[in-house]
Amino acid sequence: IDSTSVWYWLYGLLLPLVVMVVGGLLERKKLGGFVTYGHALKSTFIIYAIWSILYVISYDIIVLNVIDPNYMERNREFLVSKKGYFYRLGMEMRGADENEIAVRMDEGRELHEQKVSERIELNKSIPWKFFKIISALLMGIPFSLFAALFVRKNPKLIPKED
Repeated sequence: IDSTSVWYWLYGLLLPLVVMVVGGLLERKKLGGFVTYGHALKSTFIIYAIWSILYVISYDIIVLNVIDPNYMERNREFLVSKKGYFYRLGMEMRGADENEIAVRMDEGRELHEQKVSERIELNKSIPWKFFKIISALLMGIPFSLFAALFVRKNPKLIPKED
């Protein structure tokens, strides 16, 4: 597991879920200790929406454009070599000889380097950032459905005395 996937799981998935549940529980406490599933769902989704927007602003805009604008360029070689390693491994498993592997690796490297360059440029565009926010919000729906299960608490029905 590389450090990028660990940060993604912590910062992108686990931490927002914890913040949603804690925020929802605080909202429930503020409302007197009881909240319906619908209200819990709305509260946790709003928390996730704010988290998603802050994530895109902090990572995509501030980190990649202000703090470390050459991050993607520095990782170009890593991205290309990682793809090349698996491509070579696949050709070796199919029994290709070393000359064929060398020719195909050069062709594949050029093609993959072009794709990485396109991805770097796409990542810099404003429409891509809006797309990331929208897709994060869509991902927030199942997160909110799950978090609201921990937040909801309906009052117990107390029989009326005559």
